[in-house]
Amino acid sequence: MTKEQLEAENKELKKENAALRDKLTCVNAEADKCHAVMQDLYKRNSADVYGRAVTYYGESSRLLLTIEEMSELTKELVKRARGRDNMAAISEEIADVEIMLEQLKTLFGNRADVDCWKAKKLQRLIERMDGHND
Repeated sequence: MTKEQLEAENKELKKENAALRDKLTCVNAEADKCHAVMQDLYKRNSADVYGRAVTYYGESSRLLLTIEEMSELTKELVKRARGRDNMAAISEEIADVEIMLEQLKTLFGNRADVDCWKAKKLQRLIERMDGHND
């Protein structure tokens, strides 16, 4: 490449870099908005929202929707394993599954039991990673 071609390419790359910076600024601003909305929702007592959903829609609906949301997450994970760049879809489906799991804990009244199991399983994971395979 000639010097002029390199300079032209460098100029083009600088434009692309500036455009990407602008896009990143917009993405960060959107993420900040989402975070603010989530904080507001938590302030409104998210447990109340889960309880209201369980009461409003009923047990059968919550069970079926949980299964549906888990299958949608599974589908997106399979796509990812096959090479698709679908992080936004995965994030959305994880959020859906987490919301449904919170509703199930409310429905079954087993939040403390789930927390206990989670602690045990995390401890076991730590031990396995540290080489203590008891």
